[in-house]
Amino acid sequence: MGSIRARNSRGGARRSRIASANTFEAVALEWLELKQHDWTEKNAIKERGRLVNHCFPWIGKLPIEEVGTAEIRSILDRILKHRNLDTAHRVRQTLSSGCGLGSGKLELRLAAEFLLGASNESIRMGS
Repeated sequence: MGSIRARNSRGGARRSRIASANTFEAVALEWLELKQHDWTEKNAIKERGRLVNHCFPWIGKLPIEEVGTAEIRSILDRILKHRNLDTAHRVRQTLSSGCGLGSGKLELRLAAEFLLGASNESIRMGS
C-alpha cells in the first residue's frame, strides 16, 4: 500500500514539474535564453522587461496551450489603455517573433499578428 502511495506521489510531482515547465513564462524564458545570443545586452534586457512587466503578471502562469487571442488582446488593450502604442507594438512584436512558440504554439504568433492590425485600428479610430 505504501509503495502505491509513493508511486502516486512521485507521479503527481512529475506531472506538476511538467505542467510548470509548460507555462507561458517558462517557455518564454527558454525562448529568451535561446535568442539573447543574437541581441545586444541592452536589447535582451528590454525584451525580458517587456515580458516581465506586461505579460508574465497576467499570463505567465497559464499553460502555454491556454494562451490565445483573448489573452493577448487583453494584454495589448491594457497597454493601449494608457496610450502607449509603442510599447503595445513592441510587446506584440516580441510575442509574434516566436516567444512561446518553442512548444509549437502557432496560435500565439497568429493572434499577436492579428491583434496588431486591430490595435492600430482602435488607435486611429480614437477608441
